[in-house]
Amino acid sequence: MGDSGKLLNKITKRRWWQLGFLIALNPFVYRVLNVTAAASSRTRYMCAPILNCHNCPAALLACPIGVMAQASSIHVFPFVAVGVLLVGGVLAGRFLCGWVCPIGTIQELLYKVHVPKFGMPRPLRYGKYLVLGLLVIALPYILGEKSYGTAAYVCTYCPASTMMWGLPRVLFGMSWPSLTALIVVGITLVAMLFTFRPICGVLCPIGAIYGLANRISFLSIKIDREKCNSCNKCVKSCPAGVNPLEDPRSADCVYCLECLQCDHLKVNLRAD
Repeated sequence: MGDSGKLLNKITKRRWWQLGFLIALNPFVYRVLNVTAAASSRTRYMCAPILNCHNCPAALLACPIGVMAQASSIHVFPFVAVGVLLVGGVLAGRFLCGWVCPIGTIQELLYKVHVPKFGMPRPLRYGKYLVLGLLVIALPYILGEKSYGTAAYVCTYCPASTMMWGLPRVLFGMSWPSLTALIVVGITLVAMLFTFRPICGVLCPIGAIYGLANRISFLSIKIDREKCNSCNKCVKSCPAGVNPLEDPRSADCVYCLECLQCDHLKVNLRAD
């Protein structure tokens, strides 16, 4: 198999992984399969390494961001959530965003719709750090438990929450999400058509944490500098707007592997 065949094989395998996790981490799948709240309560004290709303009684794992916000509001340190994110970040960085996160998969599927595409304005990429610092940590800590259900609480408007359990609740004839949540998810769904992974790039606090971890993670994209002829094929092929030649460990890289269309790049595991 040639290099192009190997690349296609890698990307195809990634799509299967993404779709598998999209099904496996959807709490309403377990509702259909009659997984009870009692069964899920045995595992939901463990955090998933990605966005995974646990408001649904059938959710099997907790969301580390929801746990961090709740812990901040009652002034305790979320050891489990932070530990999961640190381990995931050091081992794989944003690989988890690109291969495991169901919200990332939904964004990529909608991005395939044939409409004009636009790059993400770089200043907006700092939004996820603002969300992490302000809505996950600072405001819940300052306002305490009364921050629950307010605009100062990250879960109130989280598009992942609305897509993973809010909208399915509507389909099952249960309850409607809040107007704030519907507005945010409506805007983000439209944005997904025109730009690559807008939630990951602008809003996701886990993306902020793993983006920083990309700098030190064992997994990385490595460039053969001796053979590189600056053809820019890797730059042109990156849907996230990353320039691997300048920054192969960019905080915006989700390891989609599109850059491997250039023979001078490869996925690298390093211990140094």
